[in-house]
Amino acid sequence: MKENYDLSSLKLDESIKIFITTYQIHNNINCVDITNEMLNYKTKYQYLAIFVEESQIKNLRDNQGLYNATREYLNKFVVAMEKRIEIEKTKQFNENDILKYLREHKEMRMRLKKVFDKNLTFVKEYYPDILKSWKYYQEFLRICEEG
Repeated sequence: MKENYDLSSLKLDESIKIFITTYQIHNNINCVDITNEMLNYKTKYQYLAIFVEESQIKNLRDNQGLYNATREYLNKFVVAMEKRIEIEKTKQFNENDILKYLREHKEMRMRLKKVFDKNLTFVKEYYPDILKSWKYYQEFLRICEEG
């Protein structure tokens, strides 16, 4: 069983800011990547990144109690975040869900068809092969034809 660190006895002259983000959107060059240092395991989200400001890394590493408590907290946080992401993924609609809905709701289907007809005129005229390759759009058209 992992230790639980009591943060109430820790004294800091300043706060330490930790950023949980992704490599794609993180642009602060004054930060140190502590992802591998903090996480006890390989996260399933390869772009997840944990940064601390360069000016604060020494304070974090020099205070063993704070370092261990931060590491424990971040591991629990990332595990909880991964579980939440999986839960939210199950709530997402996919293409077949949308087609099923449109099959059952004629008024919405016809409104959407008008929008497509209006906005795809250029593609229909100059790139009909592209439209033919759109599997779900073709299925949508079949549903519209069925009435």
